[in-house]
Amino acid sequence: MAIRKRTSKKAKNGYTYQVYFSYEDKYGLIKNYVKGGFATKAEAKNHEILKKEEFSNKIFTNDEITFEEVFNEYINSLDTKPSTVTTKKNCYKNHIKEHLGKISIIRIDFEIIQNLMSEKGKKYSKNTCKQIKSVLNCVFDLAYNKNYIIRKPYSKIKITGVSKNKKQIITIDQFNMLLDYFSNCSNSKRKIRYDSYKILLYIGLYTGLRIAEALALTRADIDLDKKTITINKQLHKEVEEYTKTEKSSTILPISTELVNILKKHYTKYPDCDLVCFDANYNYLNYKSAIDKFSVVAEKLGFYFHYHMLRHTFITQLHHKDVSVKSAQTLARHSNFNTTMNIYTNLDQEDLAGITDNLYNN
Repeated sequence: MAIRKRTSKKAKNGYTYQVYFSYEDKYGLIKNYVKGGFATKAEAKNHEILKKEEFSNKIFTNDEITFEEVFNEYINSLDTKPSTVTTKKNCYKNHIKEHLGKISIIRIDFEIIQNLMSEKGKKYSKNTCKQIKSVLNCVFDLAYNKNYIIRKPYSKIKITGVSKNKKQIITIDQFNMLLDYFSNCSNSKRKIRYDSYKILLYIGLYTGLRIAEALALTRADIDLDKKTITINKQLHKEVEEYTKTEKSSTILPISTELVNILKKHYTKYPDCDLVCFDANYNYLNYKSAIDKFSVVAEKLGFYFHYHMLRHTFITQLHHKDVSVKSAQTLARHSNFNTTMNIYTNLDQEDLAGITDNLYNN
């Protein structure tokens, strides 16, 4: 009989019973089963009979749980900002789902994860690979805590990534090509959206805002008289207010050029409280805006991602001999090294002509 009597300070009679035995799993491996805390020998015996029957019939419920099911369980357990949840979902969809989604959680070992991370390291930056590993860690931590797995398979995973020698920026010619594309539109409803895309481009170049911050702007956030802009929220699937403790929530100066551009935009569309909007005067869609810029740029013969405007803005500051510390404040980089990395990866080709009267009409 595979039952042990164990002393216990918590038990009323000073001891409990423990079930222990060996069994062969469905893959032919010999494993040990141990479970204690039974108040009586009869309870332990009943549990032993049930578990041996389960194992003899090769019913291993954990083996049916896929990585995707545990990932969904992890996502549903999160109590955090919607943008954080969206980021994790996108990471899973773009980098993990195809490789691990349908695999049983207990079948995923160190070798499978390392092979995945090595492949990703050949195509993506180290930061992206760190994000992938972070999602994997969280899912396996949950699986371990829920007893779906008996060990965590990621402890010694090596992370690599494609190094980026230079931050990408957009040239004046390319920027103007984008503006021209969105200016030439005969469809009245589409033109409203395209005019907002132009404003998004101007805001990115003149302020360095992230696209989620630019999309969330209302006219109340911009003081055209004081020439300031308040950044206190962002838009992904919905508008999220920044907390008071977040450094990104701040008031920054804006240029006279941008003020004049916005005044013309407000005059053309006087009845909307938003800065950028669709044909129904609602918020623009985050993903649609990002995709549209990339697709249009590809049609025009060059690569473009909205975040490149942020690097271009910082490059402008460098060209104007703005100190790194001031640039860090304007860009709202929490880490000084982030700004330094952009400053130290510039050359004269990057800088040529970027700040010279960009938008003379």
